[in-house]
Amino acid sequence: MKTLLIARDYFPPQIGGISRWLFDVCINLPKEEVICFLSSHICKNKDIYPFKVYRSRYFSAKSSYFGEMCTLSKLFYILIKEKIKIIQFETVYVSYLALYLKKFYSCPYIIYAHGNEILSLRYSQWSKPFKALRKANKIIANSYYVKSLLKRMGIKDSKIEVIHPGVNCEKFRPNVRCDDLKEKLGLSGKKVILTVGNLVKRKGHDKVIEALPIIIKEFPNIIYLIIGKGRDEEYLKKIVEQKKVSKYVKFLGYVSDEELPKYYNLCDIFIMPSRERLDENDVEGFGIVCIEASSCAKPVIAGKSGGMDNAVVDGQTGLLVNPTSSIDIAHALIKLLKNEKYAKFLGQNGRKYVLNNLSNKIMINKIRKIFFSLITKQ
Repeated sequence: MKTLLIARDYFPPQIGGISRWLFDVCINLPKEEVICFLSSHICKNKDIYPFKVYRSRYFSAKSSYFGEMCTLSKLFYILIKEKIKIIQFETVYVSYLALYLKKFYSCPYIIYAHGNEILSLRYSQWSKPFKALRKANKIIANSYYVKSLLKRMGIKDSKIEVIHPGVNCEKFRPNVRCDDLKEKLGLSGKKVILTVGNLVKRKGHDKVIEALPIIIKEFPNIIYLIIGKGRDEEYLKKIVEQKKVSKYVKFLGYVSDEELPKYYNLCDIFIMPSRERLDENDVEGFGIVCIEASSCAKPVIAGKSGGMDNAVVDGQTGLLVNPTSSIDIAHALIKLLKNEKYAKFLGQNGRKYVLNNLSNKIMINKIRKIFFSLITKQ
């Protein structure tokens, strides 16, 4: 049952939740069942992937007509040579290729739906992605929120399957040694809150920073760690200066996936109060970092927006807050900092929830079940 994943923009070493999810799909499928077709700009090092990879330097968002023809020619070659049974598209914006491929090579195709790109599609003048969505055999949405967006666009309920991204529960686990890291960062005796994510307004770093003066009054030993890079870094640093909380905030930049479990383990609370920014078609479709933190048995505070309620069960694995209110965020943080027993309950419950519902094993079994159902229908 060979499958071909076509990824132009989202695949490691590109960082972000979409890249993480697609790589987890590939790495958890049996090696003989997955082949990737990637743009050359994603990565030129063929040795970093444990599965077969093809590339094309013509496969890009700004490709010319000639480049597109070269891409299609190479795809036909791969489909025939590898005897591909199912095609997977990273997003709807590359799925238009299916409209050409289906004319000469008959096999089912699925599209992964994440959030922002579905919102953006509402205003797009490009009709081909809409056609590709309607003709797709299955669309895998990362949350029920994203499913609702697809249904509003007229996609049939029967075509949409909700499968949440998973977590490597052995990698992201409690009790990972992080003493050296705590010492290096000067965190001894501190209460640590942590956010992991691109530095963009949607993620809510600004609201956490604005909440710090309220929290500091009760917990002067608080430290806010921010992992990630992005266009809003200078904007966030200005807020830090304006609020006079420089000694309470550390910008750590990019941290490798291998090191991330240590950072989750050294924090007391993980927070990502993401908010919808519909004017910019910006929304959190799910929130993978939240379930990574839960898998490390940490209590999570998340924004009550987008698909975050599929990643955080309010009152059971964490707290959902008004993501536009720094006061609401401050109160939630103070509540967990004051009540360590409750915070521990949320963290332990989060670990159980991920193990039972959101592990990579569970995720890939659901996806393979869809593959098998599509093949047997042929």
